[in-house]
Amino acid sequence: METVHQAFTQVVVTLSKRRILQLAQAIEPSAASGLTWYYDTPIDEFDGRTADDLIRKGDYHRVARFLLDISNGLRG
Repeated sequence: METVHQAFTQVVVTLSKRRILQLAQAIEPSAASGLTWYYDTPIDEFDGRTADDLIRKGDYHRVARFLLDISNGLRG
């Protein structure tokens, strides 16, 4: 049986994933490439982990900052 804490954690992960996908899709040329980036692209700055890996670990803010910096021209 799922605990309240597990259910809450899943909701947070789902909401975080949605927001990160929105940010990625604003940068990437298509929704499909945003999904590919999220699930499959290792991020060098984060030791080769994907955005999905980081979100599941609870590092939403690091990924969001990374994408916001890119969209604001602060990273290449």
